[in-house]
Amino acid sequence: MALQFVLGGSGSGKSRDTYQRIIADSLKHPEQRYIILVPEQFSLQTQKTLVSMHPRKGLLNIDILSFNRLAYRVFAETGGAKRPVLEETGKTLVLQKIAQEQKKNLKLFASSIQKPGCISQVKSQISEFMQYQVDDGRLTELQHDGAVSPLLACKLADMELLYREFRAYLKKRYLTSEEVLDVLCGVIGEAKSLRGSILVLDGFTGFTPIQYKVLQELLRICRSVIVTVTIDGREDPYEKHGWHRLFAMSSQTVTTLTALAKQNGVSVEKPVTLTGEGKRFAAAPALAFLERHLFRYHRDVYGQKPQEIRIRASANPREELSWAARQIHALVRKNGWHYRDFAIITGDLNTYANYAG
Repeated sequence: MALQFVLGGSGSGKSRDTYQRIIADSLKHPEQRYIILVPEQFSLQTQKTLVSMHPRKGLLNIDILSFNRLAYRVFAETGGAKRPVLEETGKTLVLQKIAQEQKKNLKLFASSIQKPGCISQVKSQISEFMQYQVDDGRLTELQHDGAVSPLLACKLADMELLYREFRAYLKKRYLTSEEVLDVLCGVIGEAKSLRGSILVLDGFTGFTPIQYKVLQELLRICRSVIVTVTIDGREDPYEKHGWHRLFAMSSQTVTTLTALAKQNGVSVEKPVTLTGEGKRFAAAPALAFLERHLFRYHRDVYGQKPQEIRIRASANPREELSWAARQIHALVRKNGWHYRDFAIITGDLNTYANYAG
């Protein structure tokens, strides 16, 4: 059992190098099982990438899964989950029912519970509580904290009531998607398919407490666990940084997983650190410079005219989006690009969504 980190900045080739390593190993050891764990939204793209990289264009002993898909794979093998999983629409309906029943007991939400989006916000908050293993007892403690304002105390009281009633309703009836990983921890040790496997975790910016709990179990039964972490090669991954630092979450991931490995008698191998020019930006030196220096405390000046970066000011969001759409359309028609080659990123989705629809 061993844990190894693959460290490097964005675009340094962490994923590609790790995939090449796994593919080469899988060809040498066809009897070995390999599992690549990625965020849910990346699973299909990762499958396509691995198939395109594989010399035989097929994955026989490599599985690409998300945490939830891994859970369902284990449940199918062990029969772990006895209750049906309640989907998002079901959660909304249950919360609406509870809110109506408890309306007279709500201090602050009684007048707004019928407003559009209120139940959705409550559902989102309850989901956060479950993922980070916050129970209603903790909410009670916070209400009596002297630093909490009366308004916040009322909000916490309402959230505690709805959260408690929501969990009571689900008990012995349904399982939420946030509870799937908790159930997984109880049965993962029985999954023979995972024992002795080689596990890769790629594409994660960090992990929730329940995901760390699953990873602790995986460290115990997997032959090797490889984790890619985005962090500047000049940074010390084992140094604890304040949350204002750019790579604070990456550093926390490394230190937490290292501590879990040591607690469970798992050896920690020397990390693979990819430094130098990022492979993704090999043909774009201005972007490579930006990746190395953006949001860092040291400063430097790019001594050339950047070819890959342009700044344009517009009068309003409508004009910004209109200009971006014209540029994309022109590149598709004249340069042979595809619409899938573009991404529009904004820090204010609510404002720009009104014009993008």
